[in-house]
Amino acid sequence: MQKVTLLFRQRIKVLLPLVAEDRVVLIWCLVGATVAWLFNRLSNDVVVSQPILVEYRLQKGLAQNSLCPSTLSVSVKASGWVHLISSVFSKPSTLTLNADSIGHWVYSKETLLYKVQPYVCSTCKVMEIQPSEINFNVETEIERTLPLSITVVRHFEKGFFATGDITLVPGHVRVKGPASKLNLLAYWQLDTFTMVSGNSTMLPVLLQPPIRKGTLLLLDTASIRLEAPAELFTQKKVVVDVQPINMLGQIKFFPRRVTVSFTVALSNYKNTTASDFVIEADFGDILANTTQQTLQLRVGKKPDFVRNVTCVPDDVSFVFVP
Repeated sequence: MQKVTLLFRQRIKVLLPLVAEDRVVLIWCLVGATVAWLFNRLSNDVVVSQPILVEYRLQKGLAQNSLCPSTLSVSVKASGWVHLISSVFSKPSTLTLNADSIGHWVYSKETLLYKVQPYVCSTCKVMEIQPSEINFNVETEIERTLPLSITVVRHFEKGFFATGDITLVPGHVRVKGPASKLNLLAYWQLDTFTMVSGNSTMLPVLLQPPIRKGTLLLLDTASIRLEAPAELFTQKKVVVDVQPINMLGQIKFFPRRVTVSFTVALSNYKNTTASDFVIEADFGDILANTTQQTLQLRVGKKPDFVRNVTCVPDDVSFVFVP
C-alpha cells in the first residue's frame, strides 16, 4: 500500500508542470478570443442614444408660457470605436434655441435634426430624435409681489394649545413670469407643512419656498420664517360671585358664589383672577307663576386666552319672595 501511494505521488509531481503550462495556454487563448470578439463588435455600426441639453434663449422682457423639453434624446449611428472614443473624450452638448419676439415658435423635426448634427461627430449619422418637435408661445414677462399662503397641519403634545395665529415672515414674495400665468395668481402657495407643537418645537420654523412653479420664477429665495405660537396650559380655579340680571320682583337665589374652572397658559397663570370673569343668572325668562326652581348659569365675560371654562355648580336655585 505504501508503494502504491509513493508511486501516485511521483506521477502527480510529473503531471503538475504540464497542467500548469496548459492552464496558461488556455488563459491566453481566452484573452485572445475576447479581444478578437470585442474588436469585431466595435468595428460594426451601432445605434446609440445620445442626450443633448436644450437652452432656450429669449430676449429680456419675454417669457415662455409653458415648459419645454430640457433634453433631446438623439439616436446616433456610428462604429463602436467612434462611440467609445466619444464617450471618453466628449463633453455634454447644449443646443441653444433662440426666440427673440412674441408669438408661437415651432421647431420641426427636420429643423432639430439639422441643428443637432454639429453636436455629433462628423462620421456619425443622426437616425432619430425625441421629442420630434418643440413648440412654445412667447409673451411679455411681468413681475408681481404676491402674498404667501400655507396650509399647516398642527399636532400638539399633551397640554399644549395654540396661543396665536400662524404667521409667515416675510408675508410677501416677488415673482416673475409670463403675464397670462402670473395675472391669474392671487397668492404664492407654499407646500403643506406638518408640525408638532410642544417642548421640543418652540422655536420658529424656517421654510424654503419652491423657487419655480412651471414657468413662474420666485425672485426672493431667502427662507420664510413660520411662527406658530403655542404654550403649555394648566388648570386653575377661582371663586366668582353670581351676577343676577333682569330680576323680576323679589327673588332669592343661592348659591351666591360658584367655582369657575379653566385652563390657562403658564405665562398668564398668575395674572388671571376672579375679576376677569362674569357669571350671570338671567331671570328675564322666568314668569311670576312659574314652577321652575333652578336657573342655568352662563359665562358673561372671560379672557380670550383661557379655555374649557366650567362652573360648579352650573345652576342656581331660586324662590320668589312675596
